Amino acid sequence: MFRLIIQKPAAEDLVKLVNSGGAGKVYGTRIAAFLQELKGRQDWLAELLSRKFQNEEFNVDKYVEFWDAGLDMWRLALFEFDFTRHKKWQMPYRILYAYDQPCLTFRILGIVSRDFNYEPDHEFTQRIRRTYDELALPKHRVGANHGRTSNKRH
Repeated sequence: MFRLIIQKPAAEDLVKLVNSGGAGKVYGTRIAAFLQELKGRQDWLAELLSRKFQNEEFNVDKYVEFWDAGLDMWRLALFEFDFTRHKKWQMPYRILYAYDQPCLTFRILGIVSRDFNYEPDHEFTQRIRRTYDELALPKHRVGANHGRTSNKRH
């Protein structure tokens, strides 16, 4: 059975977002509600290992820059719905997580603006990497083609 843990730095990201007020508070509250629901949905948790998975609530993809460095990192993009217009769009934030395979646990490492550029020397990127290392999460070998375009489960 899978578990979901929100690591302290990610919880702090969420608190900052909610405390920012306005749209940040709305998005932070929605993200918190989504994570609470995700904890109880084994079917959704199982899909967090499927690259390019998408349903009505979210989509999943690898954090390719970290995968290239041998780290098992992913990102979630959540959808918003406008039922009056029958449209959906992605929220302007991403949830970054890692899979801790030995204990079947998804660890939420950070919540960041969609505009984040994923540069390796960015302070947020370095924080995510430090958290990953501090948790002693698994590292994998990177081959010639590690499935950049593959939809295979990891």
